[in-house]
Amino acid sequence: MKRLLQDIRYAFSSSLKAPMTAFLAILSLSLGIGANTAIFSLINTVLLRPLDYPDPDRLVRVSETFHSPRGVSEGVVSVPNLRDWREQADSFQGIAAYHFFRGFNLNDGDTPVVVEGARLEPRMWSVLGVEPRHGRLFREEDLSVGGDKVAVLSYGLWQSRYGGDPEIVGREIGIDGAVHTVIGIMPESFQFPPRSPAQVWKPLTFTDQQAHSRSMHWVGVLARLKPEVALRQAQTEMDGIASLLQQAHPQVLAGRGARVRPVHDWLVQGDREALWTLWAAVGFVLLIACANVANLLLARSVSRRRELAVRAALGAGRLRIIRQTLSESLLLAFGGGLVGLALGDEVLRYLASLPGTSIPQGQPVELDPVVFLFCAAACLLTALLAGLFPAWRVSRMDVAASLKDRTQGASGSMGKDRVRAGLVVAEVALAVVVLVAAGLLLKSYSRLTQVDTGIDSSRLLTVTVPLSVEKYQEGGQITDFYRRLHQRITVLPGVEAVGMINVLPIQNSGWNSNVLVDGMDPAIPVGQRPLVETRSVGGDYFQAMGIPLLEGRLFGFGDRQAPSQAIVNKAFADHLLEGASPLGRRVALGQAQGPQDWIPIVGVVADVSNGGLHSETRPEIYFPFAPRPYSTMSLVVRGSAAPAALAQPVRRVVEEIDPQQPVHRVLPMFEVIFDSVAGRRFNTLLMGVFGLMALLLAVAGVYGLLSYTVGRRTYEFAVRMALGAVKKDVLRLVLSDSLGTVGLGIGLGLFASLWLGDLMANQLYGVGAADPSNMAAVCAVLSVVSLAAALIPARRAARVNPLAALRQE
Repeated sequence: MKRLLQDIRYAFSSSLKAPMTAFLAILSLSLGIGANTAIFSLINTVLLRPLDYPDPDRLVRVSETFHSPRGVSEGVVSVPNLRDWREQADSFQGIAAYHFFRGFNLNDGDTPVVVEGARLEPRMWSVLGVEPRHGRLFREEDLSVGGDKVAVLSYGLWQSRYGGDPEIVGREIGIDGAVHTVIGIMPESFQFPPRSPAQVWKPLTFTDQQAHSRSMHWVGVLARLKPEVALRQAQTEMDGIASLLQQAHPQVLAGRGARVRPVHDWLVQGDREALWTLWAAVGFVLLIACANVANLLLARSVSRRRELAVRAALGAGRLRIIRQTLSESLLLAFGGGLVGLALGDEVLRYLASLPGTSIPQGQPVELDPVVFLFCAAACLLTALLAGLFPAWRVSRMDVAASLKDRTQGASGSMGKDRVRAGLVVAEVALAVVVLVAAGLLLKSYSRLTQVDTGIDSSRLLTVTVPLSVEKYQEGGQITDFYRRLHQRITVLPGVEAVGMINVLPIQNSGWNSNVLVDGMDPAIPVGQRPLVETRSVGGDYFQAMGIPLLEGRLFGFGDRQAPSQAIVNKAFADHLLEGASPLGRRVALGQAQGPQDWIPIVGVVADVSNGGLHSETRPEIYFPFAPRPYSTMSLVVRGSAAPAALAQPVRRVVEEIDPQQPVHRVLPMFEVIFDSVAGRRFNTLLMGVFGLMALLLAVAGVYGLLSYTVGRRTYEFAVRMALGAVKKDVLRLVLSDSLGTVGLGIGLGLFASLWLGDLMANQLYGVGAADPSNMAAVCAVLSVVSLAAALIPARRAARVNPLAALRQE
């Protein structure tokens, strides 16, 4: 320990003698370690940190599987299937349903607001294994006596709206137009559905149709495995039950199975690949920083060769010299780690504030002990990577030759210093891989934003109005409210067209339904019929959105009261009718019982990117709103001026019709489109920053190598110029050496980047991993910037005074 402290003190004093070297090393490492710390914190929060439930590894999601155009997909469950699973499965301690609600209207005397929440079966509490912070949770016996007007609040809502008042338990508040009793407050860390922003929980109850219809798939299902049951065993059992249900109900369940997967695995499926790609990129940045520091330490060891030779001559062993040199790299690494830790904390907080971040809402954004351990391990690994080879090389020096050598090797090309040149080649190659990945994401994002959405988003305002389901229970009440709302907004100054839809395009898919079209075999089981998306529209929806009519007609005023009308999109005709006109055909959804279930198609409209810009357009059917009223509709209001000018007048109209009715997500349509690609924009931004860091560090390595080499070759340049070489010759010599090194690194990097295809395939849109234009752009940028960095030491070499240099030698 005494010798270790001596080595550290010696390393500290040695670093003070070369402050610029220490500064550059700490700066390089702080960038690499800071970026790694921030991304690892994201990965730890999203991918590694277990869910905050007891025994989270035994918590699973059970879903129905079905065949779709994208292959085998999984989704929500019908209540009868859930009931059969619960009765027949023996692998679970408990199994329960929930439904995530996007809009509970909170009316408690203050300004009405929309809060997100969920309805869940009382048995879900035991499946999750949680207890309230205050009060109690709703139970099965509450429902048996009509006690479904109870609510449990989140800790965050309790604090923000009720000031943390413990007396709120037992108090009555208004939710969705009905009086509810607050019976419990959940702990601060509780989230359900997992990693969701839900703030209110109510009991889940079923209508007669929901309870008995196997074609209504609408609830999510979670279960807890028994301690002795493995995941594979539960999946095998559910496969058997699904097969039996298919045989019992072939018309509805043909082709439908069941899947059991850990809840955590289900939650992170959309983020895993992107985060690992980002971490790989930032890991390359750290390797580039390590190579830079290794080059700095190699240059430093050359200038200290005589000093170290004297120490060796006085009895210092090889191991002692290695330990002393490693102590210096360790000191620099932990210095960079401390700066990087502070930098990573700030970067993480900034990332958490960006839209599209992978951090789930409500998750704590902090550097926990796991992240601190990672940072310490990164520092140690960095010290070894950056310092081990320089230490080993110094320990192998010829003591006698070093004591005699006064010029420190006054000549030699870059090629002869193969170790330092090799490190720069590695830096350039790693930078190429990161830059190619950044270029692919940037080009992919650019292509995505150029997708034709099928919508004219200019001067278009969207307003979501979730009606209170307790207050507006009847279809007539819902229809009347939206009819009055449509009429009053239509006459507002500056309004050109007003429509409504149950699910806004771009941000979400609609309801999936199996469809039967005239001409298809009616004996085809319902579960094997083509899937289409259904949407309910009202008012002048197509005119307001700028969706052109291709054939037939749009819904007229009379159609708003007629149940048997449908408009389809072009993809419907192309995919289901092989391009034939659908006019005059009829469609039936689900299990058609008779002639009344057949709906004639009256029009065809252009395709819209309803499921998102990156999704393939799917067959869709639009129905008139009035016969199929939804309690939550989104208004689309086209005006003659900017959308923001209409926001307050629309709010005022809603308040005049119902003062207790809040509105939700008042956004221009272009913001809805912009937000739909927030996740991809976030990943592209991060990869771009890492690419820039890799470029700067690699160019710094090229500049450092050339500066060092030019200094060592001063005597050589002097001799060449004394023998007749001109400045242009020296300049060309230095630049050719640098371009050879950079060119080799670029070639290796391009070859390595070909492997990005498998890693990034799901993150790209409209571009391949081996995109020639992207690779050419990376080569051009790196070559030009490296040449600019090489020009400074090259010009210094060309200005060598031969007489002065030879006289000094």
